[in-house]
Amino acid sequence: MKKTSKILSILLVIAMMLTMAPFSFIAGAASVVASGTLGQYDKTAWTIYDNGLLVIDGKGNSISTKWDSTTASPWKDYADIITRVSFVNCENWECIPECTFRSLSNLKDVTFPENIEEICQYAFTGTAIETIILPDGLITIGYYAFSSCESLKYININDGVTSIGSSAFYNCSSLKAISIPDSVTSIGQMLFQNCTNLEYVRLSGNADKVSGSMFFGCTMLKNVSLPASVTVIGSKAFSNASNLEGVYYHGINEPTTYNPGINNATFSLAPDTMMIYASNDYSGTTMGLKANWENDVQTVTKIDGYFVNVAHTSGGAVKVNKSIVPVGDTVTLDFMAYKNYALDTLTVTDAEDNEITLNGDGNTRTFAMPEGDVTITATFKSTIEPHVHDWTFEVDGTSIKATCANTDGACHNPYQSVVMTKPSSTYFFWNLERTVTVSGTIEDVEIPEVVYTLKSTGEGARPFEPGVYVASLTIEGVTATCEYEITKAVIDYTYFDYTAPENLVYDGTPKVAAVVPHDRVAIYIGDVEVLYNGSATPPTNVGSYTVKLNVAESDYYKANSNLSLGGRGGKSFSIVAKDVGDLTYTGLVESYPMGATPDVTIQYNGMTLVKDTDYTVEYADNTEPGTATMTIAGIATH
Repeated sequence: MKKTSKILSILLVIAMMLTMAPFSFIAGAASVVASGTLGQYDKTAWTIYDNGLLVIDGKGNSISTKWDSTTASPWKDYADIITRVSFVNCENWECIPECTFRSLSNLKDVTFPENIEEICQYAFTGTAIETIILPDGLITIGYYAFSSCESLKYININDGVTSIGSSAFYNCSSLKAISIPDSVTSIGQMLFQNCTNLEYVRLSGNADKVSGSMFFGCTMLKNVSLPASVTVIGSKAFSNASNLEGVYYHGINEPTTYNPGINNATFSLAPDTMMIYASNDYSGTTMGLKANWENDVQTVTKIDGYFVNVAHTSGGAVKVNKSIVPVGDTVTLDFMAYKNYALDTLTVTDAEDNEITLNGDGNTRTFAMPEGDVTITATFKSTIEPHVHDWTFEVDGTSIKATCANTDGACHNPYQSVVMTKPSSTYFFWNLERTVTVSGTIEDVEIPEVVYTLKSTGEGARPFEPGVYVASLTIEGVTATCEYEITKAVIDYTYFDYTAPENLVYDGTPKVAAVVPHDRVAIYIGDVEVLYNGSATPPTNVGSYTVKLNVAESDYYKANSNLSLGGRGGKSFSIVAKDVGDLTYTGLVESYPMGATPDVTIQYNGMTLVKDTDYTVEYADNTEPGTATMTIAGIATH
């Protein structure tokens, strides 16, 4: 059964007109190429459709930092198909594991789970991703996380990220601009190495160093502004940055450098004309920064001007032609909006927070530098209209599948489903309901409660007592059912408390063991019969007795015969004879029976009897009074 959306007729017309349209245009046309789970214990599911969509269904599970202790994801063999990725039911994920999408060379678009805190190493290495919108809660970007993403132009790094690993953007040859928020305190080496189109970088105001080879080979980079927090400039930080015109340092203390030797010089192979500007003069060897040769030290020259500061932006970037500007000089700034973003506001304020008038239009603005530092603040807004799902629903066994019919191209997961799964245990257990498990969600659709009916009556029933039940789930008029039987359970010894008889010395009375069912099952089980060596009659005689149970069938439990108490070996007790001193019958042993000679030992219950001696005896069996059992040389007689 299927519910069709109100625009189905329109879609049919479109389908007829666009018979040559690709599968991705017509909702519902995609079919499954491959699917699976992440491992034996992690039941996270994944599905690849022939329109390039990879859907990862976390089913509410958490995720480790690796895939089944390997460095390869399970969908690596479908790199030629996968173009976009969507996560569902991954609210408990805290990371994107290492190598998750590594070498998926056609992957262009990813929608992240909201609670992701870490993108692990190599997660997106070698993908064709163009624009990254990172989750708001992200804290850590691992080393090489986006390395060799040669189509990546822009990336939003949200305020809250504290650590960016080494080479995270290594060899991102299309990357044009990036803004690192002040929350970042740790930046790894070679972060932007070989980013040959990088034009603008806004560094964190709390970074303590420019790591080694950070801007190595950034041939389009002209100006770099270093915050005052920087105290160290790493080896080869600006090497092969052939168009670099100036490095502007906001601090007042001379930074140190790593490996200032000829081969590892910080500015090795940088242009000889490059100037290192700061807000004051340094004495002695200035910053100790070297060019091509050991003695070719660039002079740090004080500029009579003020700093131009650019605030961290999201959705775009702003670059300025210089960062230290004399009063009255013209400052030129360009803004670049990331894909699917547009400039919303752009303001420049002076040291007293007064707004400065901007001139120009398009992507360029200019203003005259006032006396004092200025701050440029830009905001960018999304140009994408929020996607509104237009679901059609279809029943497939115990699941309801939803397909989004909205063809605006902005649906990150047009194929979603809700599945009912039978309870893992379907036998009766006191006061415990055997309910189905509902997994999966459908965005913007409320999943109702499951309704249970007893099949024999068709009436609503709590899935508790034995019987056949039908679980029904109805979403937007479409109903899926799951049928299963709750069976009678088998009673076992753990449901009983056993107490042996108190007096186990023979006295002629029956010895009764106490067997009491637990309160929680007493009202559910059938009649209980206690057996002693297989007999329902409590024993009287001396001997050993094993206690078992016969439990009759009930509405809830199956019958169980000869049930051993206490597990293997069961429960048992022994009735023992009284000591000779406690015997109560007096009689005279007058002669040796059966003509026995005097040297034969006569015993009664282990005691030697002497001729012509009175003994008090008690019968250890049910023989008539006046007789006793004696053993003469192993022969029993009375």
